[in-house]
Amino acid sequence: MAFLCTETFLSGSDGKAVDGGKNLQNRLIGALRNLTGQHGQNATRSVHSCIDEGGDAHTEVDRVGTDFPRAPRKLNAERDFLSDEWQQVWQDCTIEFADYEPGASIYVPERRIRFGPFFLTHSYTITDFEKIILHEYLHAAFRFDNQLKSFHHGMMEQVLIYNLRYRPPANPVSVD
Repeated sequence: MAFLCTETFLSGSDGKAVDGGKNLQNRLIGALRNLTGQHGQNATRSVHSCIDEGGDAHTEVDRVGTDFPRAPRKLNAERDFLSDEWQQVWQDCTIEFADYEPGASIYVPERRIRFGPFFLTHSYTITDFEKIILHEYLHAAFRFDNQLKSFHHGMMEQVLIYNLRYRPPANPVSVD
């Protein structure tokens, strides 16, 4: 179940309210609902604390959030070059706000998708967020090694634009 850590969108690592965090959270919920065809379910999950992955100290914390159990319904494992574990990868994903994140990224070993403050100041549609979530998720779900980032991006364009029929660009963040 992809798990949206809702509380991380409400207060940053300094404990202060995230201005625009609730709006960002709501857009991500809309995107996840469109991707999975289901409404999320309120839940709690034990996840890594939201600290920079480069550090040595990682602690587990219980986070309140919303589970989206079904993997993106329009994906097809064979056609979209997905690994045999692609549905498990979706279940392992957490989506969270991280005030140190410059944009959006996925930390592949832990399957943590993070959105940063950039998305609080720029207007993206729910469809844009669908593509951004899929972009990060596919880095972990492709059957090809994650070290091949440029190859991944070419394959993402194939999957998002040609297979899933999203309108270009495949990555709305890279276009100004």
